[in-house]
Amino acid sequence: MSTGTQLVVKNQEQIRAIATQAREFQTAIAACTDEFEKGLLIAEGMNALRDSMTEEIVRPLAVLQGSGLGFRTDKDKDGGYDWTIVRDCTIEAWLRGFYHVGNEFNIIAGRFYGAKAGFERKVKTFPGMGSVQFFRGKPEVSGAEAAMDYIAQWELNGEPHKLERIRKRLAGGGDIDLRIVVRVNSGMIIDAIWGKGDAKMWHAIWDELTNHKDIIPAADEDVVTLNAAPAEKKIRKSSLFDESPTSKPVGPDAEEQGRLVDEYLQEVAAKTQPAEVAELHKRALNEQGKTLTRESIAAIAKACSDRQGQLRRR
Repeated sequence: MSTGTQLVVKNQEQIRAIATQAREFQTAIAACTDEFEKGLLIAEGMNALRDSMTEEIVRPLAVLQGSGLGFRTDKDKDGGYDWTIVRDCTIEAWLRGFYHVGNEFNIIAGRFYGAKAGFERKVKTFPGMGSVQFFRGKPEVSGAEAAMDYIAQWELNGEPHKLERIRKRLAGGGDIDLRIVVRVNSGMIIDAIWGKGDAKMWHAIWDELTNHKDIIPAADEDVVTLNAAPAEKKIRKSSLFDESPTSKPVGPDAEEQGRLVDEYLQEVAAKTQPAEVAELHKRALNEQGKTLTRESIAAIAKACSDRQGQLRRR
């Protein structure tokens, strides 16, 4: 049995108690309508969880830094942050309803920031929330930035809603530019630019759903990508209004992908021979483009590699 497995078993009851404590505080904070009371709840939750999360508990969480299975930071190349900063940022993530897996938050300059995956899940699981559809304009690139029209449509408790981030033409002349603006790198393809735009749009929808009462700092994905170069103008200038809007699906159902990945990770953890792990990895690769996305394959491949390393060190 590996050291990591012994540690999990050793602290299992303590970990469960911390998880229950975090969920109770998160639920109470989310339901609180009085800002003064909410502030006291947050302070109480931070202090209680700090007392519970010892270095022995937090060290395994710190290993998740720099992994898509865990969370990204602006110090991934340097080994990540000290356990005390990981502890405080993880606590803030929990109290705000973000998970410490699946890259739902980032640590930047030692502070918590919500990431695309976290906002997307929170929007999709918001009570009464229906499906969300994005209409994206073609990016207009200028230097190291790209601006694009975005329209999001969804249903909440059966009622249609819409959020527009577009350049509007004013009746008296001129316009007002509310487009989504992101930083881009040289040679970046349009899907990657849209991916950055989606991140900002999920955040904007969350603000809309909460009437801007649950302000959560959003991560700048470029901060964890060093040495970004200015973009070349390789994309034709266009607008959402140059042609009839056509929808681009948001992508495979994130919840279903998460379930499939979790099943594979459980199988990986149960394997006792490196060859068995390799066979499982091969099976996952055969499902790419069928039931598993490229991102899910990457997560499974990372888990397989880590498990093989553990088994060979025994």
